[in-house]
Amino acid sequence: MPKNKINAFFQFLINFRNEKINFNDFKYLPGWVILYIDIFIVLIGVLVNYTVLSVVDANILVSFPINLKIFFYLATHAFFFIIFKTYSGLIRHSTHIDVVKLFLAISSANLFVIALDNFQSLITTKKIFHTTAVIFTFLSSFSFLLLFRIGIRMIFEKLSVQNTNQKKIKTLVFCTGSNAIPLIRALTEGVSNKFEIVGFVTNDYNIHGKRIFGIKAYSSDRPLPILLRHLKIEAIIIGDDTLLKTIDNKVIVESLEKGIKIFKVPLLTESDSLNDIQKKVRSINIEELLQRDSIYLDKSNISDAVFNNIILVTGGAGSIGSEIVSQLANFNPKTILIVDQAETPLHDLELELIKKFQFIDLKFIIADVRDEIEMENIFIKYQPNIIYHTAAYKHVPLMEKNISQAILANVMGTQNVANLAVKYKASKFVFVSTDKAVNPTNIMGASKRIAEIYIQSLSKKKEDSSVKTKFITTRFGNVLGSNGSVVELFKKQISEGGPITLTHKDVTRFFMTIPEACQLVLEAGAMGDGGEIFLFDMGESVKIYDLARNMILLSGLKPLVDIEIKFVGLRPGEKLYEELLSDESITMPTHHQKIMIAKEMHFNQEESVILIEKLIKAVRNSDENLALELIRELVPEYQKPEFYNSIKTKTT
Repeated sequence: MPKNKINAFFQFLINFRNEKINFNDFKYLPGWVILYIDIFIVLIGVLVNYTVLSVVDANILVSFPINLKIFFYLATHAFFFIIFKTYSGLIRHSTHIDVVKLFLAISSANLFVIALDNFQSLITTKKIFHTTAVIFTFLSSFSFLLLFRIGIRMIFEKLSVQNTNQKKIKTLVFCTGSNAIPLIRALTEGVSNKFEIVGFVTNDYNIHGKRIFGIKAYSSDRPLPILLRHLKIEAIIIGDDTLLKTIDNKVIVESLEKGIKIFKVPLLTESDSLNDIQKKVRSINIEELLQRDSIYLDKSNISDAVFNNIILVTGGAGSIGSEIVSQLANFNPKTILIVDQAETPLHDLELELIKKFQFIDLKFIIADVRDEIEMENIFIKYQPNIIYHTAAYKHVPLMEKNISQAILANVMGTQNVANLAVKYKASKFVFVSTDKAVNPTNIMGASKRIAEIYIQSLSKKKEDSSVKTKFITTRFGNVLGSNGSVVELFKKQISEGGPITLTHKDVTRFFMTIPEACQLVLEAGAMGDGGEIFLFDMGESVKIYDLARNMILLSGLKPLVDIEIKFVGLRPGEKLYEELLSDESITMPTHHQKIMIAKEMHFNQEESVILIEKLIKAVRNSDENLALELIRELVPEYQKPEFYNSIKTKTT
């Protein structure tokens, strides 16, 4: 044995005797030490069995001296330990693979001894070893080696927790039956794990009341508040989205208010290791707290509409446009034209999508939808079949100060692209509108409603002319996580320590995630036959004050204690309540449960087109007073927010 290794071993013994060793800093025992320990344990097994068999008067010595037999037996085991490298792993992190290697090494050693013994008996008619003794020694040695490894692992886990003074969190896990075993095993093993799993909730009735790894399974039908109190839960881990939907949102909020932390881990795969699973545990986010039902798409319908087509997406570098591009790419279009005037976001998107969709022809084009000549050059060069028009200015207070730009981008830009779709015989034009177009109280909403009117006028014109393009409008509310959304603002304010700024305590909004909204846009675009305004079921409207409080709680902080909530008053043009339908509108169902068709009030097509031309001319001439008069004439329901909010408050 090398001298430096001997010195290191004795130094370890001296340190162990004289002072407390920090087992987190103590990395590992050298392999040669583990090998010697294993051989010593085998020796113990041999001596134990020799003693037992001597008592029952078994003829175990046969014809060979005991010391030579033991030496040969230990040498054989050492040889196979080296062959299978049973000493190479860290004992504290032993797994079933290490157990298998150990079993194979000991089995091989004992089979070798028995085979050699039988071969020798054929020559001399005498055995060196008694077969019964070998079998008993094999069983005892393997048991002792296994117990040694289990014991070391348990000791290190206990000492590691003591050294780090880490108090484990009493945790309740939500998981399906198939997900329960790997998830609970991952969350209960490992010294770095901070969770003490005291129970798990499952919808698998076959295992209710039973235990996995000593942890009891509870029914998902059991009232959660009672279970939380009974088990004194400090954290919840959601291992399945379907079970998340069974939990009342009010219960989750109450749990957060009581200081119970809520985490989530994605569904596991066979390739996930224990460390991978532990790393995937993360805090639940606000999008998941809103608990939207899953959206099921008619993928065959979308694929038929998109496959092998040339598609143009305006505003393609924006949050909605870029998600539409990503989802379209999954349906194998011939080409996707991604048009935006914002250079840096378009460049960033190009770097991202080229890696992700290497076999899709993606064209990244800098252009402004207000530039009719440049847009026509794109149509001439590429001849797009389908257009998704998402380009728009959307920030309400900013558009109140820049009326002309709101009209030029949202109205004239839409008019330019729609006219080109007709001129170059595109099959479909899908316009992405907003709930702010309904009973608008601001220029942004009014401009989007005027764009809707123009799209509808082209669709009506289609009935009486050679226009082949089908014009489809989609309308939905606020999108969580989109550029400039209130959620992103609140995240930033919380990270800075507050305060969170709200306009009014009673403000409510409809919310939808970006993927949800874009999935429904694709579905509506595929099913549309022209002239429809599609509305999306966005669930119940959300109180922004409650949204802010929940986001603070999800950050592990207390509203009004750690983070202040400040009310700054409604911004110019802002409503208290948003709507998806005007008072005169009715809805019709479609084959998709989350998509409806709005039947808006009739308008004079020819007169509206003339007024829109006058409006564009007025803003180009910087005549805002005339522009406002024309807006009110085009959108009679357009009201100042003060009037609208007072009416809505009285009726709610």
